[in-house]
Amino acid sequence: MRTLAIAAVTTALFAAPAAASEDAASVMSSVNAAMHPAASSTRAIEVTVTAPDNTAVKWVGRQATKRFADGNRSITVLLGPEGVRGFAILVHERKDAGDDVWMYIPPVRRVRKLEYLGGVRTFLGTDFSYDDFGFFSLEGRTFSKVDQGQRNKVAATAIQEKTTQPGLYSRVVTWVADETHLPVEREYFDSAGELWKTEFFEEVQKIQGHPTTTHIRMENKQEGGSSELRVSDVRYDVELPDALFDSTTLAEAVDEIPR
Repeated sequence: MRTLAIAAVTTALFAAPAAASEDAASVMSSVNAAMHPAASSTRAIEVTVTAPDNTAVKWVGRQATKRFADGNRSITVLLGPEGVRGFAILVHERKDAGDDVWMYIPPVRRVRKLEYLGGVRTFLGTDFSYDDFGFFSLEGRTFSKVDQGQRNKVAATAIQEKTTQPGLYSRVVTWVADETHLPVEREYFDSAGELWKTEFFEEVQKIQGHPTTTHIRMENKQEGGSSELRVSDVRYDVELPDALFDSTTLAEAVDEIPR
């Protein structure tokens, strides 16, 4: 739950165009700044997972994000169906240390701290990672420009990222719109270098002055099937209590997260 995140969010629809001389790390830094405004926020989420045989399951939930002095925090709580109600995931993106991830598991009434794995641990069996449900981190990653061209009918630059941390992917390529610095498409490659998943940022709406990605679709190219994330009821500049983002209170998050 760290890059859209659950919803990828942007601060300016018309950011400065990417200069030809701008290095890849600077471009991704601009993407990160655009996707995560300083304002705290809440939103409703809907996750649909479609299997290769076209059967589908759907979850609904809420998410809240807030900036702290020691780093960003994001909490995602599933509200339904009943079988997943109460699952809560908290991500703390620390400024000077590795990121922390906690999950509350209702059937056993326990909070577990998870190894972060560089942001590529899959979220409850979907094709999304925890990065897609929170803030996007630049730590521990290297970036390089690898291509330029058209994606979704806009001029875009392909930025390849690699990480020294263990994970599912050997590399990730993000196509960034040159005019807006918004992500258009992300390609995930397995350990053998083969394309595994492609993520499409399909719908952007301007909400309270913040352009907000409200529909993301991930296609699994190797195994078939797909996962979709839809975002609605987005509110910025919300007053949120610090206790909501405390790992010791995750059991109560299903009742405390703002509706």
